[in-house]
Amino acid sequence: MSDVEFDFHEFENFAARFQQMTDGLDGFCTQMADQLAAELLRKCIKRTPVDTGKLKQNWRASAVRKEGDAYVVEVSNETLYASYVEYGHRQQPGRYVPAIGKRLKASWVPGRFMMTLSAAEVERGLESKIERALTKYMEQMLND
Repeated sequence: MSDVEFDFHEFENFAARFQQMTDGLDGFCTQMADQLAAELLRKCIKRTPVDTGKLKQNWRASAVRKEGDAYVVEVSNETLYASYVEYGHRQQPGRYVPAIGKRLKASWVPGRFMMTLSAAEVERGLESKIERALTKYMEQMLND
């Protein structure tokens, strides 16, 4: 019989780095959700029409929170008329509005869909962004 020796040192180092990577995955997901929310917020602000600037200034993103296996961030606008600008609204033609100094002409004002269009745009590139970021994260963790 012959004696055979195995050196598991490299395998143990790999296992330790892998454990470190999985321990930091929660932070990675939180950071990724935060970045995506910031992107959505930028796009919403860019698409928001400006009259007084109040609507544009009131876009907010909440802190990232974990709910089960999901990471949740709420992007919202608390301005009272935000939903009317987003989805459109009816109005009474001929009615005089002192705030704008004019009479209303159309019975329907179409929506601008600032949030709807921005969310769809962010969602389209979502998978590739996450894949690139995750690949970079894994390379950093495993090559240290």
